[in-house]
Formats: sequence, structure tokens, C-alpha cells
Amino acid sequence: MPGLGSPRLGLLCEIPGLRSWRVAGFPLQWLYLKADDHVDVIRLLGDRQDIIAILGGDG
Repeated sequence: MPGLGSPRLGLLCEIPGLRSWRVAGFPLQWLYLKADDHVDVIRLLGDRQDIIAILGGDG
């Protein structure tokens, strides 16, 4: 169910379709794009990193 990830970071960074999913039990987030027949994982980032700056958003 890849559509369950949050679209918030994608909206903040103006990256259409980008979703994020927190890794249970770890301070990490998967950043991915959902397609009809697959999921493209973009990055796996730690919560302490400046994710918005890494993705190029203004925040």
C-alpha cells in the first residue's frame, strides 16, 4: 500500500508525487515515488538530517 506514505515533504519541496514513510523503530524515513506498477525509492534519510535542504526545497 505505497499510497499510505505522507505527501507533505513532496509538497514542501515541490516534487510532485514524492511520499515519505517512517521506518518503525528507527529514526529514518523512506522517500519514494509511487508508479502504477512499482515504487521508486529516492532516498533513505535520518530524521536529524535537514531533509528539506537535501531535497532542494525552500521550506
